[in-house]
Amino acid sequence: MSATNDVYVGNAGRDALADRGRILGHFREVGDARHSDAVGVTWGVTRGATSGPDG
Repeated sequence: MSATNDVYVGNAGRDALADRGRILGHFREVGDARHSDAVGVTWGVTRGATSGPDG
């Protein structure tokens, strides 16, 4: 991961582990390239497809 000139490059899966899936938004510190008051992004991975009542 690296932050240069307000551009952040990293791995969502690894970065999200430390912050319960939160990778971009108001919960990041001001000055962090991932800080935003306009939008929030949370990352998650499911274990696989699930079947509903229609199969």
